[in-house]
Amino acid sequence: MNFPIKQYYKTGLVFPLAICLGLLIIAVSLTIVYFMRPCYKRSFTSFVLFPWLVFVVNVIILMPTLRHTVHLLTERESDAVCLTGKVASINEDYGSLHYPSFTEGEKYSKASIIIIDNEEYYIMSRGELKKGDVIIISYLPDSKIILSWEYSEDSSG
Repeated sequence: MNFPIKQYYKTGLVFPLAICLGLLIIAVSLTIVYFMRPCYKRSFTSFVLFPWLVFVVNVIILMPTLRHTVHLLTERESDAVCLTGKVASINEDYGSLHYPSFTEGEKYSKASIIIIDNEEYYIMSRGELKKGDVIIISYLPDSKIILSWEYSEDSSG
């Protein structure tokens, strides 16, 4: 399976950062308005603290995804490295409420974390990988994002 780096970039980096930036602009704007117009009758908690709380919660939700995708700012597809290894574990629910996903027709793929040779990799999968499968991956070394994978001929799964 191949997953274009542009898709990772768009769904895993640009979209989450745009959400964060938008929420930050709203929070800063409301804070400035509140302090510039002290006669404003809104309460401090609902007018100032709530937007900041929404921003902080959103950043916390996006951190597991951004931990991998932030490296896409400096990595290129030509930096990809190949590796053959056995899938030690698959974590399809690794802690982020924002899962980048790709849809091709009726085929849906979502982000997962797999471990191969004691290294954690960020992968898009349709759920067909199983623990113990031997696969060949092409991944970006800094972000550990898998751009493509296929079953190895040595695979017992």
